[in-house]
Amino acid sequence: MEMPFLISQILMTMSIIIYTASFQLKDEKIFKLLAAIGIGLAGIHFMLLGAFAGAALALINAFRWFVSIFYKNKIILALFIIIMITAGVITYESVYSLLPVIASVIGTLGLFHDNILRTREYFFVVGVLWIIYNSVVFTPMGIVAEIFFLVSGYCAYKNIKQKSA
Repeated sequence: MEMPFLISQILMTMSIIIYTASFQLKDEKIFKLLAAIGIGLAGIHFMLLGAFAGAALALINAFRWFVSIFYKNKIILALFIIIMITAGVITYESVYSLLPVIASVIGTLGLFHDNILRTREYFFVVGVLWIIYNSVVFTPMGIVAEIFFLVSGYCAYKNIKQKSA
């Protein structure tokens, strides 16, 4: 097994732990900060695999999560969508490299929503798109990560929804 692949999978394992923990939190600022850290690790993981569309979009997403702690206006939302589409054009390799772009745009729309439950609903779609991309670029821990994120997100969604009722 090659060292960059092994390191990438270790980084993704760290991402799983941090990002999954973030989804269990009700405090929106801490949730977003931990998510940004976890997604940043995922970006480095994709870079080591040579999956540059995934790397670029994950790193942009990490920054987007961080910015969304402080700003939720439509100008920031539009700016991030433009940056994501531009990154998608620059890193385009095949139709599969569009999956991170589509997932990122959907995630951005969800992240800038005022309702934390609605945000999590958007991310269910995002998770499925990333599972497909991770399968194509062959990152076993990336696939496991998205499955964990979906399950964890669903559990948090149910808990928050029950407490809100």
